[in-house]
Amino acid sequence: MATFVKTILLPQGTKRKLFAEREESVRKDVKRAFDVLQVGFAIVRGPAHLMDQNKIGTIMRACVIFHNMIVEDERDNYEFTFDYDGVDGTVPTPMVNHNYHPCYETYFQ
Repeated sequence: MATFVKTILLPQGTKRKLFAEREESVRKDVKRAFDVLQVGFAIVRGPAHLMDQNKIGTIMRACVIFHNMIVEDERDNYEFTFDYDGVDGTVPTPMVNHNYHPCYETYFQ
């Protein structure tokens, strides 16, 4: 079960200010991560208040695992690494591949 901590609106003292600063940072990270999952997985966008808490947890873990697998797979397929240290006019153009790939045929079927 999740525990939610109320935000300290006007933190007094260094400990409370540090806590409020770190809490805000973590909240932003969680919001960004949840937004990424909502874009990629329709099940995360739907209403969850009618679902069992254990099912929600399982679904979220599965979506995070799938997202990480997709990112890792895409990272392994990069054919071109941009050279930011290149001098103007010497940076090669990226290679684009328009060849047929059998996995797309299976996907679209």
